[in-house]
Amino acid sequence: MLVVNQTGDTLQNLVLELATLGDLKLVERPSSHTLGPHDFLNIKANLKVSSTDTGVIFGNIVYDTTAHAETNVVVLNDIHIDIMDYIHPATCTETEVRRRARRNEMGSGAQTARGSRTGRGVCVCVWAGARRAVPANVGRV
Repeated sequence: MLVVNQTGDTLQNLVLELATLGDLKLVERPSSHTLGPHDFLNIKANLKVSSTDTGVIFGNIVYDTTAHAETNVVVLNDIHIDIMDYIHPATCTETEVRRRARRNEMGSGAQTARGSRTGRGVCVCVWAGARRAVPANVGRV
């Protein structure tokens, strides 16, 4: 998020406060910043997505100024995110599916199923960061 200070005051203790609704979780809270007069700052926040359900992000920018002793709050518009807009079908080899599944099972303890014939449906899950086992019936008729 690009934050631009259009005032002549220094903004101290500037924090982007975020809250989520749905299967989105904030990985870590953005740190506090000081923003000089007519300066700008780019703030990034990482979210963990645990399903393909629609999520909502609420946010505020909170800051203090050197000229006033009170805390100022700017309420941001809600952001509605449909995770399915960012997931696209893809194809990959069985070797690639197994390599990615093995990498994911190391972090989650999930067991990879045996006998998968194709990874078309699995690639989407693995690339989307889902930590789940490779289904044994993928590609079977």
